[in-house]
Amino acid sequence: MEEKNVLFLKSKINALPGFLILQADVLKLTAHKQTINLGGLLGAFLKKKVEEKDQGFEWNVNDIVSISKGKHGVQSNVLELKHKNGEEFRILVKNYDVWHSAILEKKAQ
Repeated sequence: MEEKNVLFLKSKINALPGFLILQADVLKLTAHKQTINLGGLLGAFLKKKVEEKDQGFEWNVNDIVSISKGKHGVQSNVLELKHKNGEEFRILVKNYDVWHSAILEKKAQ
């Protein structure tokens, strides 16, 4: 599966743009905070510092213990993932069923 644009739902009011990638046996989410461009050298420095921290994950698909469909407001294509270490992520995707099936298929291999 290729890289897809998604929204990482960090909280009820905080969504970060990112990419969800499913490769061989790895599911990876990269998501970065976006800031307002303040201009100048200080603004460029602050922007770089805020945006360089990756808010995502890189998991082996076999470490995912739960995959479920959630909601966020009126959106119902929320991929809810739980890792064996207890971490949970909610990701707004275009087509939940496609991602759910693809992850389960990789887990079965």
